[in-house]
Amino acid sequence: MDVEVQSGAPEGATWIETRSPDRGTEEARFCILSRGDRVWGRCRFPARAAAGDGAVILLSPDGDSQSTFVDAALERWSSWVTVASPDLPLCASRRSEKLSPAAVDRESPLRARLARDLTRQLEEDLASLVRLLAAFRNVDRERTALVALGMSGSLLLPLLERKGWPLVAVLAPPPQATSLPARVSAFPMPTDAATDGWLDEVGIYLRSALGLGGT
Repeated sequence: MDVEVQSGAPEGATWIETRSPDRGTEEARFCILSRGDRVWGRCRFPARAAAGDGAVILLSPDGDSQSTFVDAALERWSSWVTVASPDLPLCASRRSEKLSPAAVDRESPLRARLARDLTRQLEEDLASLVRLLAAFRNVDRERTALVALGMSGSLLLPLLERKGWPLVAVLAPPPQATSLPARVSAFPMPTDAATDGWLDEVGIYLRSALGLGGT
């Protein structure tokens, strides 16, 4: 296991190479500092990825980068694109003794009071993660997609309503909004029984949208 420090990476960032279960891919754990908060996550990528390739940042339904859904996405997508998944604010390694992960959900009464700070925190998280991927994986920021499900999607939506990055975003389920920015696509929320099919469908869309080719 190798702990690396790379020029151009966010200050305090850690990239730890780990063993991938698939010989055609490589895997790493990472840690970034975001507004004083340590953000842990995991990344899997093709063993022979080229410089300037794209990436998918996956925000899981429960905000946990170690979830079984993230396991499935890494398995389905990492043979053709770098996939990174961070823990969300208040979730998994970032749990707070004062606030539960439920505070992130849009149905929570705390959400309205915390919304601005949570959105700002996520914005900083993503900015630092993109810099990390550029430093360690030579990922092109302009070919990076965001995929967010459940409460992750509701937390991300305010950022997507602004102009600019990312090139492509996928939300599930469709948000309660009359319209979405052109670069944002909505898919139904996957069920446990149909996760693989959902990942394949979204994967085909992402490959086309990011110009990565293949089927």
